[in-house]
Amino acid sequence: MHRGKRQRIVPSLTEYLLNIWLDPSTTSNSIEGLYRSASRHNVFKLEFTVDDIRNFLSHQSTYKRHLGFNLQYKQQKHTVVPGALVKWQMDLADMQNSAEYNDGTNYLLTIIDVFSKYALVIPLQNKQGQTIARALGYIFRIKINNKAYKPMILLSDNGKEFIAKEVKQLSIFQYTEHRGILMP
Repeated sequence: MHRGKRQRIVPSLTEYLLNIWLDPSTTSNSIEGLYRSASRHNVFKLEFTVDDIRNFLSHQSTYKRHLGFNLQYKQQKHTVVPGALVKWQMDLADMQNSAEYNDGTNYLLTIIDVFSKYALVIPLQNKQGQTIARALGYIFRIKINNKAYKPMILLSDNGKEFIAKEVKQLSIFQYTEHRGILMP
């Protein structure tokens, strides 16, 4: 039996960074954080740069999924609303990329009361007009203190799902004015 000195196996840079990235004791939730943690724990004397870290993280699905968006919008004028249940804004959030993790939910119908900022979210399988009308009908049947929970004005973009015949009919039946906003 050979009782010599044990050889230390040097991992590849990807393996090393993956071990640091997955270690909950390190603060490696950003490019800079992973670079600091990897530099601090670098017992194998591996050489790497911030660009190596950026390249490694660009291949990690969890990093890409939680990466923020840097979008800038023009500030809009203030909306004056006299009270709750006067004006609601609605839109669809596209969740098709994560539908397999969310029981097949492809879209989220999001509705916000402009006055109170109270939000409602309804998961949807598709974005057909009939599905949108069914979700709105469900919301309009809600009663709070024996009062129907529905707006006087319902705003949305001019998507086919919102200007569908079923949604228009429901708005008329519920005495709710539905306005499509022209989006640039």
